[in-house]
Amino acid sequence: MGTVLDPETARIAILSDAQYVVSPCLNINTVKLCNRYRIPIMPGAMTIKEVVEGMEAGADIIRNISRGIIWTYQCSLCLCGSILFYMF
Repeated sequence: MGTVLDPETARIAILSDAQYVVSPCLNINTVKLCNRYRIPIMPGAMTIKEVVEGMEAGADIIRNISRGIIWTYQCSLCLCGSILFYMF
């Protein structure tokens, strides 16, 4: 399945045996749905605020589209302490 933009599409993908979900934008309801089904989700984010909101919602990986940085759960402390990130 292609890019997921909303919870309905995410649910269709999950019920079709998707192993993970990728989205170009952060949709909190989509993140919550994926967490409910225990499917990893990687939404995109443009700002640090969206990165924080995604981490708080439970996203597994967040891609900062403007910088090409991938934020993971392990680096959720990046905003407060040491930085761990991967560049494309």
